[in-house]
Amino acid sequence: LVGAAAWFTEGEKYDKIKKEVYTQESELLKECRFAEVRWKLIRKGIVESGYGDDDLEEICDEATAHYLKLRSTLDLFPSCLDALEELSGRYTLSAVTNGNACLRTAGIDRFFSHHVAACHPGMRPKPHPRMFEHASAILNVPNHRIVMVGDSLANDIQPALDLGMKAVLVDVKGAGTVPPEGVPKVSHLRELPSIIHSLLE
Repeated sequence: LVGAAAWFTEGEKYDKIKKEVYTQESELLKECRFAEVRWKLIRKGIVESGYGDDDLEEICDEATAHYLKLRSTLDLFPSCLDALEELSGRYTLSAVTNGNACLRTAGIDRFFSHHVAACHPGMRPKPHPRMFEHASAILNVPNHRIVMVGDSLANDIQPALDLGMKAVLVDVKGAGTVPPEGVPKVSHLRELPSIIHSLLE
């Protein structure tokens, strides 16, 4: 399994295979059937690495499970757990993500009342408004009482603002991203609870 998955770390080879699969499976991508596309991507990589034969399907299933486990092994930013603990004790938190990490495996599911992901049926990946609107419907509060916290202007901040939500830009990595006027920016997650309090009080 390790040898069959080695191509994931080979940048040019991975990019080539990904491009080919995404082109071939464009209809599945349009329908947001990401799990199927990911399985096909892994299958093609394994085949082109010379593995598989009679056990191809089983190897693909094992490789996919291994991939998902790794995706859910998160390196949390400093003070992340403290910030989530404080915020979840005061507000209802909903995770809205394009990723496929399992919140339970990552050890942070206890902080969130809801989890909306692009891979869920009927959803579209951010910046499409569908996930934001779905989260708003679940929370059942006016959009101006919702704060979107994210690190992407294009995928997180601007779509939320377009729907009348508030937003906080996270720049823990020091990218130097400049947020839109009126949008606070935090460089450390310990700052987040007080910022959100100020936006909602």
